[in-house]
Amino acid sequence: MNYRAIASLFLLLPLLFGNASATTGAQVNPDAQTGVTSGVYNYDENGPRSKPEGATPWTDFSMHGTAWVRETPGAFLRWKIMGWGIEAKAKAAGYQWVHIPMPFTTYLEDVAQKVNHVEFCAQSTNGAATKPVTLHARTSAALVGNVAVTWAANNNRQCAWINWSPGVWREDIGISVQLYFANTTDQITLYKAWLRTER
Repeated sequence: MNYRAIASLFLLLPLLFGNASATTGAQVNPDAQTGVTSGVYNYDENGPRSKPEGATPWTDFSMHGTAWVRETPGAFLRWKIMGWGIEAKAKAAGYQWVHIPMPFTTYLEDVAQKVNHVEFCAQSTNGAATKPVTLHARTSAALVGNVAVTWAANNNRQCAWINWSPGVWREDIGISVQLYFANTTDQITLYKAWLRTER
């Protein structure tokens, strides 16, 4: 039996039948959506962050809201950096993407740190119509989280999140949010982003 020929055939199969991740751009990593939960909650600066009894120890990392960047800068009527984040208005009704990197420790004293949570916080002047609609978590190699954001129809500061259970080691990660602007007068304020790792 020619093992080299068999091995070559396995290498060519993705080319012969199409490799989804190589042909469609925004594919979700197969391990990304396993054990994924998501949701939205009203922001509370003093909310409890204590470790539940028996939980794996974790570490939180926060990125200030002034770090957000626009995918299409020319599409924004207002992009004002404030001490608490960024105030944004669009030049026209429609969808816009914004992105924020999440620096974190991948190894701590030779122990791999696994990402199990990402979130971002924002506030809309018209949460019923102008709001975040999609949350992505992306490494440099793949889309590892893709959830619809169920934004409450109010003007409160809210936070949307993705959890992975169990946590997965990542070499890097960033958060991307698709915003929907119903008009040119509504404003979305982008606040902090958050990431949690566990051992």
